[in-house]
Amino acid sequence: HLGVNSEKILQLRVKALEYQVISKLSRFMIWGANKEGRRLYKNLSLESQKKVICFLDVSKKKIGNVITRDNISVKHFSQGIPPIITAVKLGLTEGGFEKNLSEMNWSEGSDYFIFG
Repeated sequence: HLGVNSEKILQLRVKALEYQVISKLSRFMIWGANKEGRRLYKNLSLESQKKVICFLDVSKKKIGNVITRDNISVKHFSQGIPPIITAVKLGLTEGGFEKNLSEMNWSEGSDYFIFG
């Protein structure tokens, strides 16, 4: 047993994302106003949190709400403007997320980055 828990792994993944991607961005949106999206946001450095414009989602219950203490709102995914960091686990939406993402005609690695 190495004593590495899932929270520590998440923190290391977020640090890598900040170093490799977010440090090069002036602002970005997070696709996923879900548990994964909130966990991503919570684990970002304060500097990276300040770059988050909004969260994106498909849920009518979430759109229009504010989900962080920093008053960051949730918009419909179709209002997304790259760069976007996705915090949706692939394969859990019966293909819905992947279909919506492909319809946006964005390029992975420049317009969006998969974190979820």
